[in-house]
Parts: sequence; structure tokens; C-alpha cells
Amino acid sequence: MNLVKTYLLRSKNLIFTLLMLVNFTNSFAQKRFKENLFNQIDSITNIQYGTAINIKGEKENLILDLITPPKTDTFRKRPLLIFIHGGGFKNNNRKVSLGTLLCTSFAKIGYVAATIDYRLG
Repeated sequence: MNLVKTYLLRSKNLIFTLLMLVNFTNSFAQKRFKENLFNQIDSITNIQYGTAINIKGEKENLILDLITPPKTDTFRKRPLLIFIHGGGFKNNNRKVSLGTLLCTSFAKIGYVAATIDYRLG
């Protein structure tokens, strides 16, 4: 009989622990993509994603910067946002402060964000 009581007590403790873990995980997941979860971000800059012939008839490398939550974040399947700067295909580039600021803000709430250059002309 004591063995049964010990088993039930351990089972209750295990169930309680699992419920607490699920509750913690759900509260964290509810904040993801809505609130700042990270103070720091990671980035990889100057990634070539393609080439194009520009208005001068020259081959031009198309470059992007990728901004992500920190490597300590264990969440693996994240949505990707791509910021394409304005300028009507005449001016600006991926380094404009608005693009970097937006991508950084989205990375802090859990997204992966890229800001790209495209050929001008």
C-alpha cells in the first residue's frame, strides 16, 4: 500500500511540474512576435543573393543584410520579413536607417528580417 501512495505522490508532483512548464511555455509563446523578448540581436551583413544587369549595362551584385534574434534563442521555425526600401528604383539602399531600425525591432520580438538592395535605374 505504501508503494501505491508513493507512486501517486510522485505522479502528482510530475503532473504539477509538467503543468507549470506548459504554463511557462505558453506565456512565453504568447509574447513572441508581439513584445520585445531580446535586448540583443545577431546579424549577417553583405550577403549576395543574386546579380542583375544595371542601367549602365554592368553586372551588379544584389546584397542583403539578415537580422535575427540572438543565437541563444532556441525557437527554430521563425517567419522571415523582407524590407524593401523605397526610392522608386532611383535612389536609396538597404542601409537606410528606417530599414535597419524596422528589421532590428522585428528581430527583438522573434522574427528573422532581411533588408535588401535592388538594382537602381
